[in-house]
Amino acid sequence: RHGDIDARDEHNVSNPGTSIPDEHDLMRAVHAAHSDELGAAPEMSMEVWCSDAAHMNRYGVPTVNYGAAGRIRAGGEGWSTAQGEHVHIGDLLDITRIYVRAAIAWCGLAGSEA
Repeated sequence: RHGDIDARDEHNVSNPGTSIPDEHDLMRAVHAAHSDELGAAPEMSMEVWCSDAAHMNRYGVPTVNYGAAGRIRAGGEGWSTAQGEHVHIGDLLDITRIYVRAAIAWCGLAGSEA
């Protein structure tokens, strides 16, 4: 568009990886909530994308990335640049129940009248 501009642009991104120990109370709460709600242990993976978890954990706020995997509108798991990522409504309902269970456990309210 601007043939008269002689410019060069280089992008370098460095976002450190992050994790908290599997034995951490937050990890236990998420794992238990998932197992209780869906009847099986969650699948664990290492992902190569950026999130605020790296910064939150760095500054002492325990953080995990957990959620429903996206599906393409045409069906199946994955990502489609043409269709975007979508979450099945059933998965959204499951994950909402899991978040509530994990929050109750994390806040120490499990077994209370709350």
